[in-house]
Amino acid sequence: MNRWALAMLGVLSVMLAGCLMLPGRFDSALDWRRDGTFHFRYTGEVVFLPLTQAAKSHAVPTASSTAHAEEQTAEQTEVFAEENCSDTHSGEPRACTAAEIAAQRRAWQARKTHAPRPLGAKPSDEAQASAMMAMLGGIDPGDPRAGPAFADALRRQAGWRKVVSKGNGVFEVEYDIAGRLDHDFTFPTVEHVPMIMPFVAVTRHADGSVRVEAPGFAPGFGNIGALGGGLPMGGGSVNPMDGALKGLPKTDGVFTVTTDGVIATNNTEDGPTASTGSQRLTWKVGIGHAAAPAALIRPN
Repeated sequence: MNRWALAMLGVLSVMLAGCLMLPGRFDSALDWRRDGTFHFRYTGEVVFLPLTQAAKSHAVPTASSTAHAEEQTAEQTEVFAEENCSDTHSGEPRACTAAEIAAQRRAWQARKTHAPRPLGAKPSDEAQASAMMAMLGGIDPGDPRAGPAFADALRRQAGWRKVVSKGNGVFEVEYDIAGRLDHDFTFPTVEHVPMIMPFVAVTRHADGSVRVEAPGFAPGFGNIGALGGGLPMGGGSVNPMDGALKGLPKTDGVFTVTTDGVIATNNTEDGPTASTGSQRLTWKVGIGHAAAPAALIRPN
């Protein structure tokens, strides 16, 4: 399996699972009231995998890295060669003038620029990088300014009170939003980037109840260091993502739900506990926890 296939397998295995963004160390809480109001917060770390060093080292060539590489490749494989000039009357060879050489170079450049791609040829690295950037909302992982730019993009969205790039795709964030839950709610969402598995999702039912689920806090989902492991490569090949993500923060946090509604179902270890005018559900999230947090809450 060639390097491109290995790289794509590593990246696509992550992307197809929706794991572009993962939780690190965090504390998160949701409060839902029977009158339909809610308050949600998430404080801690998030990891945007396309900006990690592992992704940049093993993934699709990026727009900022392909232009120079393609230019070097083109120069190595095709070099302008001066054509012979001859006397118009005698036909004898002669040295070309500077104007004739310049004209030859312009014609050669035009042929190279507009030459059709051979049948069956693969798209260029630049085209592949452009397609990948489109899937990432225009973010170029190879650009050193991508981390701060991604932080700026998040801060433009409602709820993101603080977003600080710590480097290597890791961001320290404070997200806080409140209002009336007259619609389904998911966190996080990133403008122009559709492939984000929600950490937390709240779904409204027609009878007024809500289902709270946290697929992003599922066992193994946030075990960043193990994301590359277990992928069959065939032929004894080494998985390029194996161990590449070590050193990134592991998912480790607490998710709490409080409500004055009726908790119909939940999968906490200890069940609901009493709080002032409310009931509280608490999940410890990290390696070893049992399942993705889930609860069904009715208004009465």
